[in-house]
Amino acid sequence: MLDNGPDNSGVRTAFLKGLVDLSNKYHKEIELIYYPPYHSKYNPVERLWARLEMMWNGFLLTSEEICNQIMKKLTWKEVKAKVKCITKEYEKGITYSKAEMKQYEGINIIRNNELKKWSILVTPTL
Repeated sequence: MLDNGPDNSGVRTAFLKGLVDLSNKYHKEIELIYYPPYHSKYNPVERLWARLEMMWNGFLLTSEEICNQIMKKLTWKEVKAKVKCITKEYEKGITYSKAEMKQYEGINIIRNNELKKWSILVTPTL
């Protein structure tokens, strides 16, 4: 389930190509279901962020330790948050041309005819 933000949009070529590669690597289908725009109340991640923002309200997030202390207190539906600091920097600006992506559309990237922007099935190459 995705929010259709710019990094995981159903039209972002690098995201879709990465999912095709992942699907091929593990020989698994991946189904993408997007939340409708401006309906964050349905998105559990948005609710979690709202709760986290309330918890750190007034704190200056000036160190990793401060952030970790706040995150240790975060629970969602009675489950404690698991926190991992990722320091890897991801390359930005990766894109693939329409011609490159055309080879995947309809074969590895199958869009629901009625919900083209909201439901995508990524399938491995046979």
